[in-house]
Amino acid sequence: MKYQMSINNLATLETMVPLAIFMALFWTIVMEVTQSWIIQKLPKTKWWSRAALPASQMMVNFGFPKNVTELQVKEFFAFLTTICVNHILSAIPMLPVVYYGWGNVSETWKCLFLLGSISDVGLDIYDTIKSTKRTFSKNDPSPLPVGFWLIVAVMHHSLALALTIPMNLRYIHLAQYHETIVSLLFAGGFCYASGNYKFTLDVSKTWDMIQYKVIVVAQLLIILYTRVYLWFPTCVSMFVYFKSEGDFLFAYGGAFVAFIFSLFNVVMVVDAIKAAVKWLPKKLPSSHSTKKYEAPTAVEHECKMERKRRTATGAQMFRNSLTKRDATRMVN
Repeated sequence: MKYQMSINNLATLETMVPLAIFMALFWTIVMEVTQSWIIQKLPKTKWWSRAALPASQMMVNFGFPKNVTELQVKEFFAFLTTICVNHILSAIPMLPVVYYGWGNVSETWKCLFLLGSISDVGLDIYDTIKSTKRTFSKNDPSPLPVGFWLIVAVMHHSLALALTIPMNLRYIHLAQYHETIVSLLFAGGFCYASGNYKFTLDVSKTWDMIQYKVIVVAQLLIILYTRVYLWFPTCVSMFVYFKSEGDFLFAYGGAFVAFIFSLFNVVMVVDAIKAAVKWLPKKLPSSHSTKKYEAPTAVEHECKMERKRRTATGAQMFRNSLTKRDATRMVN
């Protein structure tokens, strides 16, 4: 008998758990390879020396100490870059269900919605295991602070890990579920991607400062819309719906998980407001203005020393090649 893919076949515990494990293994390979490649390429870019400082400041907002190393900043930057790719790729297959509605799409689109949601679960499984190991392992070369682990692994990942598969089993048809998961994934993808791009801008230049301000405003509006305006009313409406269905486990269990994720939303809102308060009042730089000297931070100093080491190594290799060539000529 030929197997036919349908939502009834996919939306089972026996299918979704192996799928989630497969997605976790898939994203482990993709994320590790991609992040390693990004970390190697960052020092070779022209903008990394100015991106490192705001990236390190963002890390402090998420629980890191102020004396972060350049390696930690590189890992954080690479982490955000790959996370945004996952979020966007996971959300794209869900769009038809959100736009047309569950009852108006084919079985294929329903299955793709489920696969997109499980893709997000797979990433959270991978990152929860990795971040937990880095936080509590004594021998990890680049440990994570407990505060960052609480924000990401507990506050953020708990939503998908605790509710996505149960929601797919019983309430995958709910429009509130579709809108919430897709809006949060796209919002996260956009904010992470635009945030990393924002860090690469040279705010001493007028056009770069304008871009920076626009991104700050866009991030604030998107975060307020998805993580406040959509999130809290949706939580209330789904709580009421579950209670009306007599499903008190979903009502109160879901409310507890939603409360934990709401703490993450608060962290994101506060970070976006701080950025707006800091950057929006700043005046656009003038071509005749002189920039006030500021002592370099530890991260900036480390980036500068790394560039000097690379330059010195390249110069030494060039001198060695000249010496070998001269010696060859003398022998000949």
